[in-house]
Amino acid sequence: MKEIAVLLNPASGGGKSLHIRNKIEKYFNKNNIKYDLFVSKSESHLKELTQNKTTKYPVIIGVGGDTTFNIIVKEILRGGEKNTFGMIGTGSTNDFVRGLRIDKIRLACDVIKRGKTRKIDIGQLKSPGISEPLYFLAALSLGLGVTVKQYVDDFNRNFKIRLKSRLLKQTIPGTLGTFYSFTSNKLPIKLSIEYNNIKKECMVSGLAFLNTPFVAHGLKLIPEASPFDGKIDACIITTSAFFKTFIIGVTAYKAKHLKMKEVEIIRAQSIKIYPEHPVDIQADGFIFSGFKEFEISVAPKALNVLL
Repeated sequence: MKEIAVLLNPASGGGKSLHIRNKIEKYFNKNNIKYDLFVSKSESHLKELTQNKTTKYPVIIGVGGDTTFNIIVKEILRGGEKNTFGMIGTGSTNDFVRGLRIDKIRLACDVIKRGKTRKIDIGQLKSPGISEPLYFLAALSLGLGVTVKQYVDDFNRNFKIRLKSRLLKQTIPGTLGTFYSFTSNKLPIKLSIEYNNIKKECMVSGLAFLNTPFVAHGLKLIPEASPFDGKIDACIITTSAFFKTFIIGVTAYKAKHLKMKEVEIIRAQSIKIYPEHPVDIQADGFIFSGFKEFEISVAPKALNVLL
């Protein structure tokens, strides 16, 4: 039996996975990498595929974006399997593989060929309202991370934009979504934060917990965030209007936002959040609703990955 199962999400990145399928197979065959490839039909099918293949293949390769990787990793952890996980990023953001410096297809394939592994931390949310941790690889956020994603998804669905241009599919609707989030009074959000024996109340427009320096297709929101340090990093944004938030977004590409008074970076073993009202959260592209209180931390060295 072959050791590697390649799970490919054809919907990732607007169909990018399918476009590079031949390139991946050509590389694997040329380098004598023994594998079986499986194409998912939906998110639920990808989940089923992962459940089935983790018991038969010691190495699982995901071809997709952060959401694809999230589905696969959840099933690996939930099943208690000791699989090694590899990533070929074809998503619309690719924030996690960018943080690991394997965001190019050739680089990711070279890593798989070498076969070297390293254990990484996995972000996790625990709450009295859920029976098991909610895991995330790249990022978990509330505020702008939720409202902007919802706006962008609705925008692209309503206007049926099928172009490859990131400007039309992400940047423009993302900017409009930020503006809408404030003018519709969805932001800021009042909450209490506890970490490192500190407790304070904040009015936040955005709160992101990262396991990688990057978010939203390359914003270097927390340059020191790492999946190897056993800690969780968070960026607190306390803007109350669109313009200042827009400036933070623009300057974050080069990490210049860190000098602004409306931005605070914290690092801790765990961070507890108590919103004034139930909030929605986004974890690696998935949105979950109605959290009254929760704790963010990491499961240290929980996943063996090809690096």
